[in-house]
Amino acid sequence: MAFDKGFALVIGIGSYLHINGANIPISVSDAQEVGRILCDQNLCGYPSAQVTILHDHTASRQNILSALDKLAGKTSAENTVTLFYCGHGATGTDGNYYLTTVDSQVQGDRVVAGTGISEVDLLDKLRAIPAQRLILLFNSCHSGELSPDLTLGDQETSFGDASLPVSAAEALLSAGEGRIIIAASRAAQKSWIGGGKLSIFTQALVDGLSGKGYVPNNNGYISAFGLYEHIYTAVKETAGKLGKTQEPELTVLKGVGPFPVSLYRGATTLGTFDSQESLPEGSAVREVDQKHSARLFQTKTKIVTASGERAVAVGGNVTGSTIITGNQNTIQQSTGRNTAQTAGGGRATVTDRSRRTVFDQRGQQVQYQYNAANDINFGAAQNRADALAELRKLQAELGKAKEAGAIEEDAATDAAYQVTKAVQQAQKPDADRQTILGHLEQAKDVIVKVAANVTAAGGLITAVSQAIQMVQRLFS
Repeated sequence: MAFDKGFALVIGIGSYLHINGANIPISVSDAQEVGRILCDQNLCGYPSAQVTILHDHTASRQNILSALDKLAGKTSAENTVTLFYCGHGATGTDGNYYLTTVDSQVQGDRVVAGTGISEVDLLDKLRAIPAQRLILLFNSCHSGELSPDLTLGDQETSFGDASLPVSAAEALLSAGEGRIIIAASRAAQKSWIGGGKLSIFTQALVDGLSGKGYVPNNNGYISAFGLYEHIYTAVKETAGKLGKTQEPELTVLKGVGPFPVSLYRGATTLGTFDSQESLPEGSAVREVDQKHSARLFQTKTKIVTASGERAVAVGGNVTGSTIITGNQNTIQQSTGRNTAQTAGGGRATVTDRSRRTVFDQRGQQVQYQYNAANDINFGAAQNRADALAELRKLQAELGKAKEAGAIEEDAATDAAYQVTKAVQQAQKPDADRQTILGHLEQAKDVIVKVAANVTAAGGLITAVSQAIQMVQRLFS
């Protein structure tokens, strides 16, 4: 029996045209094996015509975007879509998170904007897919047998070891109904390759899809929650035997239940899928409030309209078009971390892609603009001393936001406290990266939940996210 409702896009970035030293050959093996298991009629039962596998030269930015468009055109609400990505994740030159592609390019340790799949690309493409059951599997933070510090040309850098950011994962949940995300590790951890033919995460995944280990039989199906519980347990145990810590993380909206991912061992007699299956306890599950996720999604997919022009604003950044500022409606190009706003009675209207107004600022005075001096540059930090200096600038910026009323006073105080604790830990000789990251994550959560000014908050969220990426890069 075939799992006729199943569609899949499987991606493995094993080699790069423009990034010397960043190849991960095992990513191709991972993708090929996941694709094979999905198509096996004695296991998952996906029709082979409904599974697309991209690797090496076929895994280009254009091909991946095209494959996502095809999923949008071929699937309907009752379908299940599995998206598997194995490769490098990194921050882009535009500050956004990127999944790299075979044709990605870099400047230093950053992906050149537009040469990979950005979080915005994912949000845009996944929103167009009508399937109400979509599981995203990200294995994008590699270490282990691959040198932890990749050499790009003559420069030692930690390029490509960034996990999917928490804010991106939470926003993706609102790209449609029934979105579940399983990342290979928590944000501050590595996804270890290990000594097998497949990476630790992918081996656990294919074992689970094969009905091995801890995966329960849900009336002839493998459920998303059951699959995750197996992956979490298997990966944690295997990494522990290597003296490492790796905990795959599941992100899901509160109240969203599991769905069938595939057949269980090619089952031919199917019962009624038990959708009341509960989330596994004692694992790395993050349940996200629906309103919080929707707000993040909205923030990352805004369109700023000005005199008929459009610019996509992501996390407070505005690029690619013009904005109107001031009383005389002079047009200026929006670049970097500058954000569209009025300065003395001008007009700026922000809408989401459905053209509904979500932030209409008319005839208002707006004095505060995140990092107006543009003096924070987390990407330029080369050592811990630089990182500490940039974190202290973030402290000061939170103070400015508080004084300007950009975010609620209590929230600004709480966020500033968490950043202060991060700074205190960062300046210790034996600074603990996990502790620093924990404080920064708490600071970001506070800002996201209570932000009063959409534009300013977006910039602050982006700043803290970039600070997290910097700490992951410079603190071991």
